[in-house]
Amino acid sequence: MPLDSREQGGLTELVDMLAADIQSITDLLRCNAPDVADAFCAVMEGVHQPLLNKHSSKPIRIALIGDCIMTEISSFLEPLLFERTISIDYKTFYFSSRMGEGIDTQGIEEGIASGKFDLIALSFLTFEGLPLYTHLLQTATSGKVALSVLNEQCDALLVSIDRYIAAIRARTNTPILLHGCSGLPLGKYRRRLPFLPVMSPGKRYVVERLNAGLRDIAGHLENILLIDEQAVVARAGHRYASQHLLPHALRKNAYIHHSRFGMLMAEEYAHMVNAYYLLANTKVLLVDFDNTLWQGVMADGPVVHDVAGQQLLKELQQAGILLVSLSKNDPRNIRWEEMQLQPDDFVLHKISWDAKPQAVLEVASVLDLDPRSFVMLDDNPVERELVTTSVQGITAFDPLQPSSWQYLRWLLSFPATRQTEEAGRRTSMYREAAQRREAQAISFDYDAMMHSLELKVGWRLATHKDLDRLHELISRTNQFNTTTIRYSQAELEQLLKARDHGVFVATLSDKFGSLGIVGSVICRVDNQCLIYESVVMSCRAMGFGLESLLISMPVATFTGIHTLVGTFTASERNSPCADLFHNAGFVKASDHQWYRPVSAGKLTYPTWLHLSGSGEKQSVVTERGEPSTQATV
Repeated sequence: MPLDSREQGGLTELVDMLAADIQSITDLLRCNAPDVADAFCAVMEGVHQPLLNKHSSKPIRIALIGDCIMTEISSFLEPLLFERTISIDYKTFYFSSRMGEGIDTQGIEEGIASGKFDLIALSFLTFEGLPLYTHLLQTATSGKVALSVLNEQCDALLVSIDRYIAAIRARTNTPILLHGCSGLPLGKYRRRLPFLPVMSPGKRYVVERLNAGLRDIAGHLENILLIDEQAVVARAGHRYASQHLLPHALRKNAYIHHSRFGMLMAEEYAHMVNAYYLLANTKVLLVDFDNTLWQGVMADGPVVHDVAGQQLLKELQQAGILLVSLSKNDPRNIRWEEMQLQPDDFVLHKISWDAKPQAVLEVASVLDLDPRSFVMLDDNPVERELVTTSVQGITAFDPLQPSSWQYLRWLLSFPATRQTEEAGRRTSMYREAAQRREAQAISFDYDAMMHSLELKVGWRLATHKDLDRLHELISRTNQFNTTTIRYSQAELEQLLKARDHGVFVATLSDKFGSLGIVGSVICRVDNQCLIYESVVMSCRAMGFGLESLLISMPVATFTGIHTLVGTFTASERNSPCADLFHNAGFVKASDHQWYRPVSAGKLTYPTWLHLSGSGEKQSVVTERGEPSTQATV
């Protein structure tokens, strides 16, 4: 379970005490029994490693919603993830429903709204969590009900599930792991007698129909991963999965009854959680060619293309992941006409005989992205080792392992990918950014250089149609995010309607093309104070002085304002905006707040930023002619 701040502080203190005690005893042994000192130290560190691991890694937070199977899964999952040095914090929610009525979501919705989860797991049709499902299986097994009645009951259950997921989705965009239907548990005779089919024809029909409905529900919603329980059980066997792990004497009065099915499901979860741990923050895929996108060496003649793999990479690119070719090859050897992927699908090409670590560092510099958001796909273990040891933080996958492609398929449902128009244009926007950096590199006069980019800013109040991009911007931006508050889409929608709030968006374009919405400001008016609750700017807009405009423009929207209040909460990665309010003439009043009276003068922004229009309810006046490189509001 998640630790509160007091418990976390106690854990930190305990870990520090253990480390000090182990060191003291080891030092004493080295003086008096040196032959056992190292062995003692190794044993003690091994015994206490679970505590050290729990303390040192940021846990993945999972909401488990279902019946007792979730308790089984969580108990088996922790040791599986510990082997991968991944820790989890989980909270289990048990739902209930009365016969003939919908599934009760109250309490669970509130728990999800109050908690910050990375993943949400939903198990509706596992074992006997829902009376309506249990009744349906009993009815189907009896063989005394018309097929039309079974269809009606299946559809009614699926409608309840669909509504439930919709209610959860209204609260959060967190990825959902949705269980399918396996038909467990088996009856006592079918579980024990091998000559009987594991399921009656009626029950098998219901399971198939429910799984088809669940696949349809998952297919129509973003960020849902369907866990195929039926396939998991089929691989092991229904009777094997039904076996209890504890003898009857120990489990007859127990609240939970661990089964092999729980172990099998925990293994499925371990893969998905591991994929999330490795890929949730991915922005760039570094892609090798020979024996990665095809079998064989293209320079040597015909090759066999991995059409499915290339198509998956194209889907990821369209969802906002940047592709970079990273191939030791001669560019003239690449026969693009044979491929699903085309040159323009890649934001950069590093096709040469240069060392791959150096090429990766050049990619990080040109794209201005942290290598920790890079994933490498390369069949050569030597190249993978060279890159991961030379460039800290990169994850490397072997394309010859089917699990690598499965992980990349799951990436489509993780926060790094969003099916928005902005995501689809991300490759071209980063390519344009690289061209901008080249243009800047040949200029000597900074002001002239910036003016030569023909920067145009659009500024307006956000509308409902901006919600997808606004939520994406706030969720993905870590470096220039003054408070790192991750507003949900529902919260943003409420702020748009609030009379005491202003939610603004800024677009940016230059002579190379449009970057779309790259900035947002959320302000609140309270007792003649204009409070900047959140100032967010995409990293691709950094370096143009846009941040000055972001805090300047809202002032003209509100009347009767005497004081400006800037809010800043430091995080591990938002240091680029730490001086935002200081540079604008605000005075620091505390660790989190900065003040500036309106009477102190007008806020300025660079003159190379040209306002191309103003938004609804705006009355902004810009003046030119004070400092040569500043405009004022």
